[in-house]
Amino acid sequence: MDKLHFLYIAMTLSPVFTLQVIMYRYSFKISLLVIWLLLAGKDVAFSQDWNPKCRYQGLGVSLKSAYFMGDIPSKWNYMRPGLGISYTNRLNHRWSFLAELSAVRLMGNDASLSNPANKAMQFEYIRNLHFRNDVIQFQTLVQWDLFPNIGHYRKRSIYNIYAMAGVSGFYHNPQAKDSTGHWTNLRPLKTEGVAYSQWQVGIPAGIGVRYKLGIQWDLEVDLTYNITFTDYLDDVSGSYVDPSGLSAQGAYFSNRSGEGNDSFTGQPRDLNSLDQNVITDGNYQYASSQGPGTQRGSKKGFDSYVVMSVRLIWIIPQEKLMCPRY
Repeated sequence: MDKLHFLYIAMTLSPVFTLQVIMYRYSFKISLLVIWLLLAGKDVAFSQDWNPKCRYQGLGVSLKSAYFMGDIPSKWNYMRPGLGISYTNRLNHRWSFLAELSAVRLMGNDASLSNPANKAMQFEYIRNLHFRNDVIQFQTLVQWDLFPNIGHYRKRSIYNIYAMAGVSGFYHNPQAKDSTGHWTNLRPLKTEGVAYSQWQVGIPAGIGVRYKLGIQWDLEVDLTYNITFTDYLDDVSGSYVDPSGLSAQGAYFSNRSGEGNDSFTGQPRDLNSLDQNVITDGNYQYASSQGPGTQRGSKKGFDSYVVMSVRLIWIIPQEKLMCPRY
């Protein structure tokens, strides 16, 4: 064994050298771990000062608006107002529990973002689908405050930033309107030959800002990203199916590509400029590129939506709150 090999083995076996290698390769992760331990230690120190008798509850009402992300594109001007009622329970100096029942409307329209002159948008322009979906959701979340609240609720921070995450269950009912403007439930029609459930679960997570309006009033503004486990919030997921297996109404709503007008706004469309022929098979019409078996949606990933909430919270008075006010 020559000297170089011996030196290499000695350095490899050296605890000091090994520690240096670990520190060099994992310095970023070690730094994050140290920061986490410091914050955890700070949280422990605060929790020791926290008096469980300082817990309090609040009732809230919120205005909401939702932005849809799925197969049918949406746009900010398709956001509609929604409502919510909530219950908040302060658990300790940083953590709170939030339970909320809300109703929001999701909307999308192929023509909202499609441009026949843009090749990347021609598919939506030809497909010509739209939807609306009123989602009724019950969610439970935990909130983590950046600034701790140790004592009486009168002493809470004027401003606070919080993160939250939890689980939700919701009911949804996608609809589309026909050429007369009548809205029709799409799920019973099985437009893709699939019987999906109207009851679904999701994972909401988000961030927000809280402002102390008064002794017993808070104002919260937050954004929540809702991950779902369904691809049918817009009734679109896979491919066009054989219309012979659908009802006449189901075949009509499954494929709107042969219509000369925007299925949502009624504005005229020009399919000839895109070399699209309208093929008629009995009462079933479709553009030449949108026939049975061709792509209707994308099965890559589930639908999701973002909810913006402005929540007014009233802290329930507690005369027997055994917590020092000052």
